[in-house]
This record gives sequence, structure tokens and C-alpha cells, in this order.
Amino acid sequence: MQDSVKLNFNGEEFEVKKIPVRRIGALAMTLNNLPEVFKDIFMNEEGEARDLDTTAMLEKAPMLIMSASETLPPFLSVASGIDLEKILDGGIDDFILLIQSVLAVNNFETIVGYLKNFMKNQK
Repeated sequence: MQDSVKLNFNGEEFEVKKIPVRRIGALAMTLNNLPEVFKDIFMNEEGEARDLDTTAMLEKAPMLIMSASETLPPFLSVASGIDLEKILDGGIDDFILLIQSVLAVNNFETIVGYLKNFMKNQK
């Protein structure tokens, strides 16, 4: 598991690190506004998380970008620490690499598994 990933975004070097706990609130605020289409990618008809590994999530990247174009950049800004304006001025190739970096460093596959187990135990 990597603790950080070096990324060249729009000609500037950044280091994407694990999301610190102190940014969870800000991150949650960006997720609060996700379009329903975006939620449909990750949730099944019963409202439970779909079984998606990191590769499956990356395969969904084009659909994510189209369906959450207003929400995803602020989410990535909070998650990566890269200024929102820099993200908005970047190229689509850099944008996809940023998504990949945030997913890889933060091990979202494991986090989703933890959350799914937690939700099952709450029923």
C-alpha cells in the first residue's frame, strides 16, 4: 500500500497523500451533492454498495466524469489537496490520473468493504 503518489498535473508536480481524518467533513460535503446518476454507479437497487474493485471504478471513470462534472472536481480537490482552479484548468488525461491516484493511495476498495460490512452489521 502506497502512502503517497507523485503526480504531474497540468505541468506541476504534486504529491497525492492519504486523506487525513481532518478533511473527512469537507470531503463529505462534496459527496452530499452527488447527482443521482453518480450514486447509481456505486449503489444497487436496494441501496447497497456494488462490488466494485479499483479497476472497475477506473473503468467507470468516463461515466463518472460526465455524470458528476460539477461535483467530482471539488471532491478531488479536497481528497488530493490540489487547488480546485488547477484541477478545472487541467487536461482530461491529468484528471483521470488524479482520480486513479486518489483511489490508489486511499485504498477505496478496502474502505468500501469496511463500510459494507459495517452496514450489514447494523441491520
